[in-house]
Amino acid sequence: MSTPWQKDTSSLRVTNEQRDRVLDHINDAYAQGVIDDSDRERRVEMALLARTRAELDQSFRNLPSFKPSVPEAFRAPLPDTRENRPTKGVGLCSLSSFVAGPIGPAIGVGVTRKGSWARRSVTRQLVTQVGFLGLGGVALVLSGLFFFGHSVLVDVVGLVWVAVTIVQAVRGFQGRD
Repeated sequence: MSTPWQKDTSSLRVTNEQRDRVLDHINDAYAQGVIDDSDRERRVEMALLARTRAELDQSFRNLPSFKPSVPEAFRAPLPDTRENRPTKGVGLCSLSSFVAGPIGPAIGVGVTRKGSWARRSVTRQLVTQVGFLGLGGVALVLSGLFFFGHSVLVDVVGLVWVAVTIVQAVRGFQGRD
């Protein structure tokens, strides 16, 4: 039903996310004892066959609103789009490498959700920081063995590390992979 200031959406095609939410609601109603088994089967079949919003609405009509049996935190996560990504945290995790080396990205790996874009990005940052830490150590050892003091090799490794860290931070702030 639409109001004068709202667009009528009853003839729009149903998305998989909408259908999944309705199926969750029907299953929650069944789990709460609001509907019986035959009513649940009928409503699930209607929801699965629904092509438009009006048809989908019929499958959960007259169901009361109640607290879902599955907490929101355990439901399926939002789709991974740039708008849903925690870009500030990922970017700051990368910049923290200038102060704490790989410790910042390691903490980021520990606090992000497994399988998320943030976890993948922060893990990539951690691997990069640990790699540059090892490369810097090798450069120091080589400069001590062959050059008896400071060498350009250490400077080059340091400059590349700064550049890569800044690029990773910018990409994190932008939400890009």
